[in-house]
Amino acid sequence: MLQFLDSNLKHLYLVVTLFFITYQVNAQFTITDNFKGSTVQDVIIGDDAKLTSGDEDPINAGWLRLTNDGNNRKGYAYVNKSFPSTLGVLIDFEYIQWRTRADNTYQGADGISVFLFDAQYGPGNFQLGAYGGSLGYANKSNPTEPGVTGGYVGIGLDAYGNFARASENKNGGPSGLSPNSIVFRGPTTNNYNTTNPYLKGITVLQNGNIVDAMNSAGNAHHDVVDYNTVTSTRPTYQQFYRRVQVEIIPTGTGFYDINEIMGATSANYQPGNISKTTAFRRITVATGNTTCESEASNVITITTKNCMLITNPNIYQKTDND
Repeated sequence: MLQFLDSNLKHLYLVVTLFFITYQVNAQFTITDNFKGSTVQDVIIGDDAKLTSGDEDPINAGWLRLTNDGNNRKGYAYVNKSFPSTLGVLIDFEYIQWRTRADNTYQGADGISVFLFDAQYGPGNFQLGAYGGSLGYANKSNPTEPGVTGGYVGIGLDAYGNFARASENKNGGPSGLSPNSIVFRGPTTNNYNTTNPYLKGITVLQNGNIVDAMNSAGNAHHDVVDYNTVTSTRPTYQQFYRRVQVEIIPTGTGFYDINEIMGATSANYQPGNISKTTAFRRITVATGNTTCESEASNVITITTKNCMLITNPNIYQKTDND
């Protein structure tokens, strides 16, 4: 089920406050950090990711910088606490993805992934999937790299269109690039012929219309998932703004609805029974042959059963290309 709620993605400047309310608060799990300081709790930061407080930014006014402007950079942050998958989960963030110089080849790449993985994996035995078009979740070839350890479901905000694509030994998807897409890929397995399969995807066109990502109809020049106007400073909310919410909601029948909402556009997938009793949540940002400077703030993860949430999170991503 896909649902389009507005005809123009350019008018996405309202910040929506979410409420999850019940009469009893029996169990809940909440991770929130504004990443403005020089330390974080319950969040593992790795590869090229860093906190900018006191360095690139004033003290206590920093960001989580997931990548800098070098070529082929990669960075991640994941929550180092487990929670019962029976509770469901909400992940909420805002981002701006932008470039400081022209890139006539890639028009910004590669994208952002949000995914769940099994809680038996963590520091010491956890490994990301491949970077580039695999967005840290899926597998790839040349060189051969497996998908993320214990991955259950990965959702890609695919600016360049390679996360959707059936390339580099990724299983399923369109044969061509499908830029500006929201894409679901499935569990990691030990079989390269079945791991991280393409499940579903939509492409958001510049006019706000949506089409099946299998059609490869997107245009990487358009300001949908990323901002393609070259600028030396971070775009304001008035210039470019996106907010993303990912909900995994128990249906009460052993199945889960997965909803991803970006502004006025939503995608829904029902993958079936989550067999694991616990899961971690991880946000990754990846680049391929381009460069990417990514900055994050106020990321929220919360179980959605028996709890209330009021939040206004922010993620910013900056992409530069050679």
